[in-house]
Amino acid sequence: MKKVLLIIILTSLIASHAISETVLYCTEELSTGIVNDRDNKTSRVSEFTTERYTIKFNNDYSRLKILPNHPIPDNFDREDFIKIFLCRYPFGNEDYLFCDEGYGQSFKYSMKTGRFIYTTVSPAGYIGNKATHDSISAGQCDKF
Repeated sequence: MKKVLLIIILTSLIASHAISETVLYCTEELSTGIVNDRDNKTSRVSEFTTERYTIKFNNDYSRLKILPNHPIPDNFDREDFIKIFLCRYPFGNEDYLFCDEGYGQSFKYSMKTGRFIYTTVSPAGYIGNKATHDSISAGQCDKF
């Protein structure tokens, strides 16, 4: 009897944890940015290949995870490639969610429309005159 009770409790805990996340599939429609050429002397505006990825909000939308959309090399842990953002409703407006990971990436999301803007600004990109890029992408997220 104790085993049956334990199984029921564990099953309900696992189920409640799965329900506590909102999983969305996001598709970029536009993607552009600044590319620094390898000679570190010139920069240019460029369009980027649009991407698709899966995101997860926790139950109160205070945390966002952007899951990797590419194969992970065998010698790396998948967890190392998950981007984690802290989120808030700006100005008390619960229609929009602003998420920031603290190192130059942000994700803005409309709770009503599912549209998003995802920015990636490298600490060593344009301002550091390094051979990398800064980007902004926009698109749509849908529930699975």
